[in-house]
Amino acid sequence: MQPGEFLTFPTRTTIQVIDADPEKIHIEDIARSLSRQCRFNGYIDAEHYSVAQHSVIVSDLVSIECSGLADKDRWRFTLAGFLHDGAEAYLHDWIGPLKNLPELAFVKELDGMWTNAIEQRFGLPVGICENRVVKDADRAVFVAEDMDLRGLDGYAPRRSKIERIDPLSAGIAEKIFLARFRQLTDLVR
Repeated sequence: MQPGEFLTFPTRTTIQVIDADPEKIHIEDIARSLSRQCRFNGYIDAEHYSVAQHSVIVSDLVSIECSGLADKDRWRFTLAGFLHDGAEAYLHDWIGPLKNLPELAFVKELDGMWTNAIEQRFGLPVGICENRVVKDADRAVFVAEDMDLRGLDGYAPRRSKIERIDPLSAGIAEKIFLARFRQLTDLVR
């Protein structure tokens, strides 16, 4: 590989974007990247609010929504909610209006490929991150983020189960993300 054809991550793992190899996926790389990526392309009323913090909040809501399931199923869905944006560590967070353009369909394909590889890497059934409970929680957190971090209100009700969102620094978000991962993987086993 020539320079510029691959990415090198904090674990010193190198990947090509078109090669979603589960064996090259490390939670430390995902945590580092997502904790430094700002939601909403940075268009928020705060200095920083990371995809990592968003992922933890989504996992908390999924856990609440799945409280009636058997423990193993509940924690699998919760881990899926936690990892649902993991592909963004490798592809970055493309804003929805851009990602949804038909001309950029390949972006959704790459995202799906990386999401499936992440699911495989962490022992989840392929496709679980696209499950309705995960999507619903992601959307509910999006609404809360719009209200708390962008001052947008009135287009959808806020779920009472989501507390006010106070943005964390990238360093703290990374630590909380890794702690949540350890908690969830201990419970899934």
